[in-house]
Amino acid sequence: GSAYAGLRHGPGAESQAFVVGYRDHRDIDIRPDNAGVPVQAVDVTVMGVGASHVATRTAGPGEFDWLAWGVAQGGDWYGQPHRGFSLAAEAGYRWSNAAWRPWLRAGASHASGDEDPGDERHGTYFPMLQDTRTYSLSMVHAQMNLRDVFAQVLLEPHPRARLRVDLHRLDLASAADRW
Repeated sequence: GSAYAGLRHGPGAESQAFVVGYRDHRDIDIRPDNAGVPVQAVDVTVMGVGASHVATRTAGPGEFDWLAWGVAQGGDWYGQPHRGFSLAAEAGYRWSNAAWRPWLRAGASHASGDEDPGDERHGTYFPMLQDTRTYSLSMVHAQMNLRDVFAQVLLEPHPRARLRVDLHRLDLASAADRW
């Protein structure tokens, strides 16, 4: 379940606060966190509270855009207290009237990993339900125990054709985490 409240700041900006909950008690044979512990059922209850802000502003011959997003999680992961978090910041500039409408973007995100898998606390950010973010569009990696720093170039040579080149540097947030 989820709920959010949003506030528009004119035509080019919006802030949101949100809460999301996830509960899973399906029958399974082994925990999906690489602990190698046999179990009879999933036992996960996670709540997340977060906020985001997105905005665009006209600047020179184009538009400057940015976003900030963050969430903190708490709950229960197979009987262990769960505490995870994730943060993201992105910015870009688009030359709206130039040929091919070039758009340069850069950003970074951090999703917590479990610093000590042997303790009695689970610290890996849990994305709950996977989706593809508008500008990430990658199913190669999941947003958990991960740092992602990226740069993008987007071009529109024709109204029905778009080109995109991404360069990502992916690192583990915690090398000790099993994920």
